[in-house]
Amino acid sequence: MTTLAAMAAVTRRIRLAVGSRFTPLRPEVLLAKQAATLDVIAGGRLDLGIGTGWQEEEYMSSGIPFQGRKARMVDQVRALRELWQNAPASFASKTVNFERIYSRPAPVQKSIPLHFGIAPTDDNIALMAELADGWLPMLRAPSEYGPFTQRIYARLPEFGRT
Repeated sequence: MTTLAAMAAVTRRIRLAVGSRFTPLRPEVLLAKQAATLDVIAGGRLDLGIGTGWQEEEYMSSGIPFQGRKARMVDQVRALRELWQNAPASFASKTVNFERIYSRPAPVQKSIPLHFGIAPTDDNIALMAELADGWLPMLRAPSEYGPFTQRIYARLPEFGRT
């Protein structure tokens, strides 16, 4: 995020993106504020890649349970959007809870685009169709992306999206 802020300060047109931040390892209120501040510095040019990570030791060393990290990421996505769009913001789920938080500055964009860096399983495809603004495919040949992308697009109408 620090490097992207430096890049934002000396560029005007390129979009700035984080490949994949493991959001369950970060407090959502802090992540929302950092991302929104960067979006303001960048004039609305931030895209945020998110995922859960695979290395249990990262979670253990942070004192955060490895199990349930995907559910926490999903709750965080909903919480981030609440924090970016409302002030004060309140959110309650099994893994994320806050009441009447003012998270400012607000991003320049209505909502910072969130690209999911998760495997294209059936459950994850539905999750991306519901919540993601994009997919960060990994560990696959580019020639394999098309069928997975088509499956994501096919699920969008279920969630009122195009």
